[in-house]
Amino acid sequence: MTTILAETELKKAIAEDRLIHGGRESAVEGVKYDFALGTLMLFGGKAPMDVSRLPEGERANLVIRPGELVYVMSEETVDLPNDMRADLSLKRKISHLGIMVLGGSSIDPGYKGKLIFALYNLSTRPFPLQAGNKLIAAQFYRLGPGEQPPATSKPPEPLYAFPDDLVQLMAVYEPATAEGLRQSLHDLTRTVEDLKRQIKDKEEWYLRFQEALDKVTKSVADLTTNVDKLQSSLRDEIEARKQTSDAVAGIRTGIAVNSTRLGIVLAVVLVIVGGILGFFLSKIH
Repeated sequence: MTTILAETELKKAIAEDRLIHGGRESAVEGVKYDFALGTLMLFGGKAPMDVSRLPEGERANLVIRPGELVYVMSEETVDLPNDMRADLSLKRKISHLGIMVLGGSSIDPGYKGKLIFALYNLSTRPFPLQAGNKLIAAQFYRLGPGEQPPATSKPPEPLYAFPDDLVQLMAVYEPATAEGLRQSLHDLTRTVEDLKRQIKDKEEWYLRFQEALDKVTKSVADLTTNVDKLQSSLRDEIEARKQTSDAVAGIRTGIAVNSTRLGIVLAVVLVIVGGILGFFLSKIH
């Protein structure tokens, strides 16, 4: 038949360094022992740390943010014989502060090692993590002959550090905090504003390009009209002076000179149009 260990027996086991290594008699309350928060902690995106090695200022500022999950270890080490087990229960004060403890609710017979728990902050306020504070209570039971595990059964795996798979999982963990959601919303809003500015800039460049193109088109039209007038006047001059070869030669020279000028003007116009097109295309790409 299962029997619970009373206060006197618990304190005696602690004094003799049995059941709980590193335990304190002051942590015994009736038939329960209050395990304390240890110094080994595992935060999301970080490697396991021993907070006792941190500067005092950093240790004082360790918290679980709202919506964050942090793995911790007990300060004490459990050493149960095969004829004993323990049941765990969360301290009422911690639960009232909005902290949920995720993990096993019992300690199997024969287990040796630290206790590992995941603390999740359900509240809207940071929860301070101070090593040595009471974390979870345990009641110890002695098992009857028919309740003990078989002698051939494999004992529970001892844990003195965070398992590798848990460390790898927490390395990529990101808490779904309100601050994180606000930051994501801010980043999304900024991206939308940037896109709006880019669209507006492209529209402005397009309008400026259109205005410049209209001016060039008008200039080309005016130049074409002037060329037509020049060619007409040259034809009239040729007709008027074709009686003499010198006059004709002079007119041909005039035609060559004016044709050269016309070619230069047209080349300049093409350079201007090409430059505007290249400038606009560089901006929209």
